[in-house]
Amino acid sequence: MVPATTACGPCYATVKLDGGAVVPGFYVTNSSYAYNSLTGGDSFAKKFDLGDWFLLTITGYDANEEVTGTKEYYLADLRDADKAYIINDWRYVDLSGLGKVKKIKFELSSTDNGDYGMNTPAYFCFDNFGAEGTEELPEKNVIVTGISQVQPSQSTMVGCFDAAGRRISTPQRGINIIKMSDGTVRKVIVK
Repeated sequence: MVPATTACGPCYATVKLDGGAVVPGFYVTNSSYAYNSLTGGDSFAKKFDLGDWFLLTITGYDANEEVTGTKEYYLADLRDADKAYIINDWRYVDLSGLGKVKKIKFELSSTDNGDYGMNTPAYFCFDNFGAEGTEELPEKNVIVTGISQVQPSQSTMVGCFDAAGRRISTPQRGINIIKMSDGTVRKVIVK
């Protein structure tokens, strides 16, 4: 887990590479602290809803501290209800566009901000730094509207399970795993 915050400053962390290198990519996910806050809120941060986002901005620097490139990767993106997601598993991030870098800076930003900066917990996890892979974003692993979370129609559900994996007849308050008639599996949060 990478803590990417200081008490009152910007939310960032850096990785330095001796001699410089081209980094193909790495795997990233939300920390459990950030994920639980994004999906349920906490004493500092709000629960995310339609229009909210949590962004990881990755910037490469050469030996002269010149920017080689920037990559934006949303750890949560609820700007479009039809594609809304909050990262809840390991996802590959392609960094090949940064070129040869001596330093990589990771910076977090969010739609949830207050008088003292970002309210969203400024943490993320990464692994396999330098790995190769294919970048794919999840789509619709949360369903949102501007007012409240949406329950799928009973006619399109094949099965419904609570967060512990127990089969239930209809979505209940909290996290539900819904298997749809088209074969997709969705995570639905019911208020």
